[in-house]
Amino acid sequence: MAYIETPNLPVNAAQESGGNLAAIAAAQGTGGTGISPPTGASGILGWLSGIYNKISSTLNVSIVNTPSVTISGNPVLGAGTNIIGQATPTYVNPSSWDGSARDMRAYGSVLITCTVAPSVPYSINVSPDNASDFIPQTAFLNNNTGVNQVQTVSGVGTYSISGRQFIKLTGGTGGTIFIAGGQ
Repeated sequence: MAYIETPNLPVNAAQESGGNLAAIAAAQGTGGTGISPPTGASGILGWLSGIYNKISSTLNVSIVNTPSVTISGNPVLGAGTNIIGQATPTYVNPSSWDGSARDMRAYGSVLITCTVAPSVPYSINVSPDNASDFIPQTAFLNNNTGVNQVQTVSGVGTYSISGRQFIKLTGGTGGTIFIAGGQ
């Protein structure tokens, strides 16, 4: 459509009839009765600000009694409590361990306690059936620095791993190590 300049019309005056402006006006619909826009408002923005005001004054959401949690340092947990909120398993008496393959399939969790650090760290390895290759296993070390994930027995502390598998230590030398299974 070509633009035709029409003299004597105000700036931005509608210059058509029955075209796009009529379709827009029809799509706007009509206002309800007994409803007034907010004071000082006009047009669509006035109505939208009134709707926003009504919704925001009707729906009030607030948090009451927010809990306060403070954690300082890394917590040190007792043997068998490497997961906060989980019941502490009951462990059989620990036995001295040379690191050779040990069948711990009867136990849900295993504690490896090192009382004298090895001169060369041991890798913690597991196998489901003692016939398969042993693979490295991550353990949770609980010592005076807190609870940390490790893959070697390299110092004094309690190492906690999953049971239901064969467990052995490889590659290390020295140290005093005990093993216990728990349910």
